[in-house]
Amino acid sequence: MLERVKKALVESYIGAIGVGWIFAQGLINLVGAVVTPVSVWFVDAVGNHQNGANSFDAPEPAQFSLAPAVPSLMWAAMFLLLSFILLRWLYMQPPAYRRQWIFAGKLIARDGFTISFRHHAVVYSDERGNFEIPFEDNRLLSAALHPTRRMLIPLTVAEKDAIVERTAKALCWYSKKEIEVVDAVE
Repeated sequence: MLERVKKALVESYIGAIGVGWIFAQGLINLVGAVVTPVSVWFVDAVGNHQNGANSFDAPEPAQFSLAPAVPSLMWAAMFLLLSFILLRWLYMQPPAYRRQWIFAGKLIARDGFTISFRHHAVVYSDERGNFEIPFEDNRLLSAALHPTRRMLIPLTVAEKDAIVERTAKALCWYSKKEIEVVDAVE
């Protein structure tokens, strides 16, 4: 249900308008938090000066206080936080992969697999085990895919193709270059 609401908000631009309005309210309250203590101090100073001119007592100097700014700061923080949360939920997608630097590097996919780099090879790991695929000069040698440990249940051709496809996509994302998948071992 939340996905339908999200889709409706994004496609009808109501989400963008709402996020912009909430963000603007946060900025207005932030400016108010800065202006309010200054204006209160100024009014007190002018009032003390006018009252002191009509009496024999010396006027008390006006005290500057940040207390009038607290409600505006709280509203500003709430509006800005809400706009950030809505902006992130509506428009920012989590990355498909994240890097974890260990020696040569490691990619962790949100789909539940990882890719580690070795010398002239990449290792694809998921719940079934680890599979090594030769990789050199932006070419992935799919026919040479093999498990790093003995597997009790062999992979089907479709499963091997899926592993190679996932690995090629991740390497393309990582290197920002096109990856060629080669079926035959040369």
